[in-house]
Amino acid sequence: LGYPGSSGAPYIDHLVSDKVVSPPETRALYSETLVLMPNTYQVNDYRAGFEHVREAVLAAAPGTTRASAGLPAAPQVFLANFNQLYKIDPRQLDLWAEVLARVPAARLWLLRSLSTPAP
Repeated sequence: LGYPGSSGAPYIDHLVSDKVVSPPETRALYSETLVLMPNTYQVNDYRAGFEHVREAVLAAAPGTTRASAGLPAAPQVFLANFNQLYKIDPRQLDLWAEVLARVPAARLWLLRSLSTPAP
């Protein structure tokens, strides 16, 4: 399973998803026929899969808390994007910067690749 959104491609007949990622009322937005699994399929769990990735993630963040990550106890607006950074375009970044400038308690949280050193 890969990208959980519609491809828009006429040659892909079905999309395996679930009612959380692809709500039934959004069927018209998909070029594919939705095949909805009874439970969420889009699992993102660093504890499963490649052992070297799991070890690197756990070693990089032992005892991580909101405070240790520099996050306030209760931000008003919390923007998060855990896609790979190359997927963020300049317009999207400008919009986030505008929200951050207008809302002092807002925080932006981006995915840090394992090859990028921690701040």
